[in-house]
Amino acid sequence: MELTDPIFFRKYEDDSVLGFRCKGILLNHNTLETFKNCDKKALLKIEAIKLYSDLLNQESIQSSSDLVKFCLLSFADLKKYKFYHWFAFPAPTELIFKYDDEKTITSISEERLRSCIVQFLYRKPTPNEPFFIYHINEGIKLISEYIQHRNKFANFREQDLNNLYFCCYDPSGHDISSPPGWQLRQFLTYLVITSPALAEQGIKCIRITGGTASELQFSEMRIFLPKHVSNVNSLSSWVGWESDENRKYLPRLTSLNNSMSPKR
Repeated sequence: MELTDPIFFRKYEDDSVLGFRCKGILLNHNTLETFKNCDKKALLKIEAIKLYSDLLNQESIQSSSDLVKFCLLSFADLKKYKFYHWFAFPAPTELIFKYDDEKTITSISEERLRSCIVQFLYRKPTPNEPFFIYHINEGIKLISEYIQHRNKFANFREQDLNNLYFCCYDPSGHDISSPPGWQLRQFLTYLVITSPALAEQGIKCIRITGGTASELQFSEMRIFLPKHVSNVNSLSSWVGWESDENRKYLPRLTSLNNSMSPKR
């Protein structure tokens, strides 16, 4: 079952807290046996390749949130009021991204960068753009202004990478001590597939964390991209399944027995 009901895509109205919508697929199993026996590795590959193939069939992306897609497997034991699920943001194992140590941006010289990003993130209506580019002379630019899918070799070919910051709003943590979210890997995978000019290059990346304007933190790191991948089908191994609360690769369990059972 795929979630396509408009109720899931209503406009984000809370102006005080940042966030963005992302789409995904929900597969609900009727029995615990089929839930356990589902080939999760194969599922990730199928859904990930479909994501990037569908994107590349367009002239360009309509929103950078289109680069973020999740997979959710579930099983509901209604007799015991227990709900099991696996959750993942798929990313390929063959692409290795190396990066320098992350450092907080606090310099007054970077105030224009910070100001432009805050204004962009909190403009009305709230944008659904977790990824964008900051040009030191031209300000905020959308990803679609730099990347066209019909002529990949032209993407960033004439650009001075020293002038560009690849920006990522990361809702996975509230400060730079937490590791970057899997959404960043999905963005970087898109760059590897669509932009040969960036292959084996170092790009400057700005990571934005925090929920409100007063909490926002900005950190910078240089990320080194691997070789260009011309065909997404050549990426054979995908990962991303979330571990449980004990960091073991087991399905997460939510029990509502205490609140829903008529015997309680």
